[in-house]
Amino acid sequence: MTIPSEYQHESLSAPPYNLSGLGSTNVILGKNGSGKSRLMRRVDEELRQHPQAIGKILYITPERGGKLEYQPNVETNMINENWLLSTRRANQFGQFREQSASHFRRLELSLFREAERQGNVADVDAKFAVLSKLLDNVEMRREGNSFTTHVRHSGELIASGDLSSGESELISLAIECLVFRYERQPGAINYLLIDEPDVHLHPDLQERFVEFMQSTFDTDDIRLLITTHSTAMLSALARSRPTRVTFMKPGDTSLEFETVNETIKSIVPVFGAHPLSQVFNESPLLLVEGEDDARVWQQAIRTASGVMKLFPIVCDSLEGIARFEKIVEKIAPAIYDTPKAFSLRDGDETIGDLSDFKVVTRLRLACRATENLLLTDEVLDYAHLTWETTMTKIEEWIERNPTHKYLSVMSRFASTGFDRCQSDLKDLRNVIVGDIFQSNKPWEVLVGQVIGKVKLGEVSCEDCGGSLRSFLGPKTCTWLIGEGQE
Repeated sequence: MTIPSEYQHESLSAPPYNLSGLGSTNVILGKNGSGKSRLMRRVDEELRQHPQAIGKILYITPERGGKLEYQPNVETNMINENWLLSTRRANQFGQFREQSASHFRRLELSLFREAERQGNVADVDAKFAVLSKLLDNVEMRREGNSFTTHVRHSGELIASGDLSSGESELISLAIECLVFRYERQPGAINYLLIDEPDVHLHPDLQERFVEFMQSTFDTDDIRLLITTHSTAMLSALARSRPTRVTFMKPGDTSLEFETVNETIKSIVPVFGAHPLSQVFNESPLLLVEGEDDARVWQQAIRTASGVMKLFPIVCDSLEGIARFEKIVEKIAPAIYDTPKAFSLRDGDETIGDLSDFKVVTRLRLACRATENLLLTDEVLDYAHLTWETTMTKIEEWIERNPTHKYLSVMSRFASTGFDRCQSDLKDLRNVIVGDIFQSNKPWEVLVGQVIGKVKLGEVSCEDCGGSLRSFLGPKTCTWLIGEGQE
């Protein structure tokens, strides 16, 4: 969908709120109580102060109740524009779905008028057919100027009160969107404000609704503003159409929208199930540089049998960790109370701790890289070796393998005086495990198993030299082994 330049990255003031960087599709992600609904009502009120500059405006309230059936008294009340606006601006409205059923009648009238202008009345049923494609087990049938719902495979009539809340919700929202689509004012900016469309919708139905919006809003004169606390909804929108997002926390009044980039797309699904529980706080994210780092910590978590609770995320590079840290700092407070996360970098011969962010505690290995943990005293002991016997075995290996492709790398390691903490062991890790340890286990498994077996208090501040603590560093031990295993 092409977005005209005049619709991109605009600002909108609805005191006390200021929104900037708006595009065609805009999402406000925030937890309950962050003020999303109050903001939406203020935007609705402000837009209606400029009828000459704005096209159609529709605000859909967050708590939508009622039965999906036509009631004449509701349609009569809807003639009163003030009544309609006041009910839509309430956080909870018990007759929303009855309003949607009345809107269906308006939709039918709009479609027939358009079909008559185009000379193709038979096309009306095809336009209504999109509603029947929303659900796998339920179909809608147009009857007169209303509709009925039926079991798809048998045709059995389903009473409006027997539809599930999710089914009623999806059909109701779809009708509202179709009405808006056909009643918009071409050539003007038309605003559809949907407050928490994810309410009552399973993530699968959220995806279905997003697909419906993608096919319905195929014009360039509609601006969507959607609030949600569902990362599944945000993910689905970002996959289907150009989307901009802001992360709202309680007290925020200045909201800057940004493009949902690849980093946001990759991290958002991680938060998907967490709003229904406190899994995120119980198993904080651990941002790591590479796949091997993730495998080490995944093994440590498995070995710890529930004592160590972390959720490793691969960031692909040092620059990737920096990007992910910034995104987590934005997203996590918009979804959780007192969230926490960790990032862990290789040492890369850099000394000193990193300063922490508000959400992300930033850690750095005291050794060069995760591979160096393979030669710590604890891992050697697990392999039934000591550091002294390991050095002897390496010297013997150098003598026995004069043509090995990694001979020069191993010889260079020996020439450093066997600096097992800061030497580059990346090319040697599998040689060490297979030829020196005589083990068929992957090196990540060996290191992870040892980390997972370490008990709180066994890695003391007095440890030094080749100990696991000295390689991990005190701060990493405190947060990932210490606090993680309390």
